[in-house]
Amino acid sequence: MTTTQGTMPGLVTPEQLAPHDSAAEVTFEQRTTQLIAQLATAGHHVSRFGQGFLASRWGLTLHCPDLASLAQFARQVGVKHDPA
Repeated sequence: MTTTQGTMPGLVTPEQLAPHDSAAEVTFEQRTTQLIAQLATAGHHVSRFGQGFLASRWGLTLHCPDLASLAQFARQVGVKHDPA
């Protein structure tokens, strides 16, 4: 069964799941992904947790409630992050 647009009823497109209404949202997402990758390169595992992040290494875990606190943690452990 198809609708007039040619899609299955109830099918959700990627744009509906994660709409990017502005360039600021894309930039925030890019900065977040870049920081997580830089921490991973330094040996830290970072998971998104609700509105914040969980950073872990050697069985120790730190909850960072927002990107600013994750960036502060990165500075503390010597990860250079340049938020372009």
